[in-house]
Amino acid sequence: MVDDDFADNCVFSDEEAKSNFCEDGKLGEKQPSLLFICKESNLENDKLYGKKDFWLKRVVEAKRSGQYYNPYEGSDERDKKDITRDRKAQTTYYNCLCLICKNLGVDITDSAFMNINKRGGLNRTNTRVLSNYAEKYKEFIRAEIRLLNCNRVVVFSSNQMPSTVNEILKDFENEIIYLPFHPSRYSKKAVEQYFK
Repeated sequence: MVDDDFADNCVFSDEEAKSNFCEDGKLGEKQPSLLFICKESNLENDKLYGKKDFWLKRVVEAKRSGQYYNPYEGSDERDKKDITRDRKAQTTYYNCLCLICKNLGVDITDSAFMNINKRGGLNRTNTRVLSNYAEKYKEFIRAEIRLLNCNRVVVFSSNQMPSTVNEILKDFENEIIYLPFHPSRYSKKAVEQYFK
């Protein structure tokens, strides 16, 4: 049974989805020096409910060996369109994070990634749900940032991040880089403009 408060901070309506938890953390094995923060995972087209899988870490591992990660392995339910969509997302995220890392002089495996809302969300973030989640679990968010202990933090979709997160980040002496875009909406030009 899922904590009722935790379930209330979920955009999904069915019971199976309410137990969803999206893992995040280090993208490599070493102590990370850079932390990427996003709002939440987009699970609109996925039935990954209850599946504990750090998608982005698997993507980085696969892309570094010239391959794609297949989150649908062993599932007959996925059609070619789902796989193509996921591969496009993998390439976009990976290229975005790699370009930011390059501009900061960091290897992608020396970074970490966290979503504020561990429940996952839809294609468009429900800001009320995200804000409520951030407020309710702010001590856990603060603890994760402290445990990852990175020198620099990149906050994506910074103009849509709940004020609670910005307040938490003030507690740390890290260099904070606020980017207005999300990695899924990345363009090389946008990144290069920021790092001029």
